[in-house]
Amino acid sequence: MHTNSILQHIHQNSAWERYTKNGRLLLENNISEWMLRRIAVGRTSWKIVGSMKAGERAALLYTLTGTCRHLGLDPWAYLRDVLLTLHVIVTQPTADQLRPLLPNIRANHQTSQRQAA
Repeated sequence: MHTNSILQHIHQNSAWERYTKNGRLLLENNISEWMLRRIAVGRTSWKIVGSMKAGERAALLYTLTGTCRHLGLDPWAYLRDVLLTLHVIVTQPTADQLRPLLPNIRANHQTSQRQAA
């Protein structure tokens, strides 16, 4: 049993060194596990979405709200703001009009507004 511990330490040593040298790395992966758990719990409900198109729309919304949560945005506030903005934009928006609506752009904008204040 003692030999197994030594072997495990040898195999994990490079990962441990990488963790101690890079302060941005997390020792645990709770965020990833939390996000995957939400998918696993919802999987049973998603079997009854009605059609392939409905499933694609549900997946899109789930991805969008998950991205918002990951970036620290309130998903419902984000969706409300984006839908109100889309209502004002012309019927065929350009990529330049849509780019500021992306969650990562919104999160960066909010961060820079907080820092300026």
